[in-house]
Order: sequence, then structure tokens, then C-alpha cells
Amino acid sequence: MHSDREIPPLREVIAHAWFTMGYPPARSLVLVCVESAASAGFVARVDLPLPQHRRAVAAMLASAAHRAGLRSVVVLVVLDPAGQAPPALDRVGATTVSALRSRLRQAGVAVLDVAVVSAGHYRSMDCSDPACCPPAGRPLGDLRETSTGASMILRGRTVVDDEGGLVADVARRAWPEEVEVPPGSGRPVDDLARWHEMVAVRVRAADGRPQPAPADVAWLVPALEDGRFRDAALVSLLPGGRGLARALAEGRITGVAQLGACEQRSPDADVFDAGRILLAAVARGAPEGRRAEALAVLAWMSWWQGVGARSRLLAALALRDRPGHRLAGLVDTLLLHGVPPPWVRVDGAANGEGVPSSESVT
Repeated sequence: MHSDREIPPLREVIAHAWFTMGYPPARSLVLVCVESAASAGFVARVDLPLPQHRRAVAAMLASAAHRAGLRSVVVLVVLDPAGQAPPALDRVGATTVSALRSRLRQAGVAVLDVAVVSAGHYRSMDCSDPACCPPAGRPLGDLRETSTGASMILRGRTVVDDEGGLVADVARRAWPEEVEVPPGSGRPVDDLARWHEMVAVRVRAADGRPQPAPADVAWLVPALEDGRFRDAALVSLLPGGRGLARALAEGRITGVAQLGACEQRSPDADVFDAGRILLAAVARGAPEGRRAEALAVLAWMSWWQGVGARSRLLAALALRDRPGHRLAGLVDTLLLHGVPPPWVRVDGAANGEGVPSSESVT
């Protein structure tokens, strides 16, 4: 691998990207922030563009890298994972990479290496030494066996077979007929207290508690349709968010644009997972046309955690259930422009904790 500085082995960089996104992409351009020989950080992905769009896509990726404060990256060009040809760039791929290099250089971002991933193999395009980078590439193997993969697994990250698996937890499954969606209470403060307790019980039980029963979460369908409760429930999952959540539920403040100190810390994985389990149960079983609120909050949560691919899919599901949904549309816009959550700009993009990803599709 050619570079004027020491960086992690390519296989470790690829493992970091796959685990951060949660699935192995196909026909994609992927940027991976690399700040040292020991760590990789922020990950951004777009579909491989058509020739006429390559400059626009290069500009979009470079802009996302600049906004995230990246200084150096590895570029992964992912082709067909099921293909038979060795990893190599064709003319279109080469011109796309050239355009991306140029835009990144203009944005002040150094490209440390460009690698092609295809047919279960990978190869650096910046290395001409066949002993180091054979023309047929090196096998990816099981990325769970890399140091990066093992570390990610310990932090609760997994890799599903494809991006559809990222939203398997919200796959439609209608509740039994005897489960009725009750009318809303009209008391968002009381609903927030009930939500707090359900999340706390989940956190305390960790993995030892079964999936929520439909009858236990059906009340969340109308509760989430009250904007005060929805925003309060969302903010309550952030570190230090309880006071702000109560103010939202009481109507003393509106919207979640200004989160104050809540913006400065990465999310608590246990708290977010407890909220995810409850909201996913709502999204699975709520009547058609009433799933959007839970799906949109889940999309926002995934964006906040830095799981861009899942966030994009959840936002799309919410917009399909209710076209024009404002929160889902906001998340979609944040992803399209590669905007990271605020805590990333505070902590830094490569701090080794909950590293985010940005996902756009062209």
C-alpha cells in the first residue's frame, strides 16, 4: 500500500467500514476517515454514479468529508460482491476516482489509498508491488476475525447479509385483532413518565427481557402522534435529556433544533437500544398510515448513532407510510447532505467511540 504515512491494513479499514454501515455494500463509493495507524473513523457511502454524475457525486462526498472535519481518508470502490473478475477499475471507475481525488484535494482532505473490493477480494490501486498487492487481489475472508471486527462485535455492532437486514426489526407484522389502539391520553407529561419507566425497565433487564407485547406498546401509536410527546420521547434518550424532554412535553419549548448540552455527548447504546426495541414493536404492528411516527423517530435515532444506511431505509419507510412526514423528511435531508450529528463535531470524527457513517444514494 502506498502512502506517505502509516495507516491501518486495508482489510482492517474494510472491516471498519462494513461494521460501521452494518452490511457489505455493492457498487458503492465509500470514504473511510483514517487519522492514525491504529484507528479509522467516519464512513460515508454513495452508489457508484453514472458517468454523467461522477463530478456531482465527487463534489457531494468531498463536501461531506469537509463538513465532518476529515483530514485524510481511504477510498473504497466496491464492485460486485458476487462477481468473478479480480478487483480492478475500468475506465469509468478510474475517471470517477480521479474526480473524487481532485475534489477531496480541493477540500483539504488527503487520500491515503484507493482500494477496489470485488468478488470477495480487495486490492490497493495505489500499490504496484505484486508481492504486496497481487493483481488477483487478497481474499477478504471473514471480517469478524479481524481485530477491528472483534472490537466492533464487543461494542454491539453486527454485519447483516444485505441492507434489507438492517430494518428486519420493523418488518410489518399486524397485531392480533384483539389488540386495539386506544385513543390518545392528551397528557404528554404523563405519557412521558410512562415512557421513561418502560425504557428504564428495558435497560435494567438488558437482553433478559422478551420482546414487548403488542398490548403493552399500542398506547404509543396515538401518543407519538402528539408532537410534544414524540419530541420529548426522542430527546429523553439523549444523555442528560430528561429536563429538556419534560419542557417539550409541557409545551414550554417546541421542536428539537436546540438541544444544548445534549448535543455534546455520544448516545448511550443501552438506552438507545431499549428505545429502539419499544419503537420497533410499534412500527411492526401499528395500522398502515400510523407507523410513520415510530419509523421517523427510529430513523432519527439511527442518524444520531451514525448508522446512515439504516437511517435512510427507515426514513423511506416512514415517508412511504405517510408521504411528506416532516421528521422523516428532515432525516432524509441530513443524510443526503452528509450532515453528521452534533456530538460528532464536538468529540471528533475518529474518537473510536460510536463512529458515525453518512449515507447518500444517487
